[in-house]
Amino acid sequence: MLRKTYWLFIAAILICLAMPQQAPAQAKAKHVLSRAELRLEREQDIRTLRAPGECYIQAGFPNYPGFFGRDILIMSMELIDYDPAIARCTLDMLVRMQGTKFDAESEEEPGKILHEWHKSNENYGERNWPFPYYGSADSTPLFVYVSGLYFKKTCETACDMAWLEKMWPHIEAALAWCKTSGNIGGDIFIKYERKNPKGLFHQGWKDADENHLKLTPPVAIVEIQGYYYAALTSAAEMAQARGTFERAIELSHRATLLKTAFIEKFWIPEKQWFAFAIDKNGTDTRIASNQGHLLFTGILDNEPEKAAALAHRLFLPDMWTLFGIRTLSSNDRDYRGQSYHLGSIWPHDNWVIARGFARLGFGKEYDRVKNAQIAASRIFHGRIPELYFVVQGKLSEDPEACTIQGWSSGGMLDFLTADQ
Repeated sequence: MLRKTYWLFIAAILICLAMPQQAPAQAKAKHVLSRAELRLEREQDIRTLRAPGECYIQAGFPNYPGFFGRDILIMSMELIDYDPAIARCTLDMLVRMQGTKFDAESEEEPGKILHEWHKSNENYGERNWPFPYYGSADSTPLFVYVSGLYFKKTCETACDMAWLEKMWPHIEAALAWCKTSGNIGGDIFIKYERKNPKGLFHQGWKDADENHLKLTPPVAIVEIQGYYYAALTSAAEMAQARGTFERAIELSHRATLLKTAFIEKFWIPEKQWFAFAIDKNGTDTRIASNQGHLLFTGILDNEPEKAAALAHRLFLPDMWTLFGIRTLSSNDRDYRGQSYHLGSIWPHDNWVIARGFARLGFGKEYDRVKNAQIAASRIFHGRIPELYFVVQGKLSEDPEACTIQGWSSGGMLDFLTADQ
């Protein structure tokens, strides 16, 4: 019996030795990064993107190593709880280059906040405009909104009234731009139409040199109206904090007018959805992620049925994937899953929408978006790129996308720290 046991033991050893061994690389590939490890990766991204010798965060590597107004303002929103100094630095940089004159080539206008700037005075890459360049319709209202966020953050200890007094003339200049130069046609909505024929054709976050969105200027794109509402309500709160109560009332009144006009013009009752844009040709009813940005702005406060309909629509199969919300409905005739803006998934876009879910109490929806983004990052071995593709349920990268993108990393860092 002992001899039989001995030979069985020897046979077992020989069988184990004969079995193929898992390569170290394979074993490593099975490691699932923890949230703590993902957070360390994102914190390193922010350190890497900080401009040498400066306090501001660059937009991304390798394609966008500059100072981009929209990007850094959204990143400031993402990181306002993690590091409010980023928002303060951003705002200080932006006021230094706030528009003071009319210049069609750079698209500068009084009060307007820049789109792009580089430390070098030379044009960057293949850009056809001088720097700073102002071809952005959303940087200006976002500037006002983030000013309000930062001021509110200082009030957690002692409101920084000295900072607010210094900033207020720049806030007023930005609000004046929204009401005048940004209000093409005078119907209260912010619209864009490029002044430089070589500049950006579209000037919302889905910007491009060409008309890939198939809209005819002047364009009132949906999310910017929400940003403007958020800017007005934030400015009203800051005006009240300053003791300028009449100005606070004026701003609140304009916010009410904007909301009323917006609901009337953009809400499509038969579709239970908001228009993508109103352009020269009328109302564009396409389903896109842009409408989801409304959720965080306050423009849907006291509109619970519309907010719920919007939230529901974003999770239907043509918009929702296991790795986040698409930029455009897969039912749209222009949908291309492997495109820049017409069906791809952008992490910052998903963060903005998720922030709106959290604000309005849609906790399950917030968690779905957050967990989808974390799942994508784990599959990308801890990275979270500028954008990615999901086609037939399969996740893939855009080889031309920035592998470090500030507002992708900032949103993920907020997701990973918000519950702590």
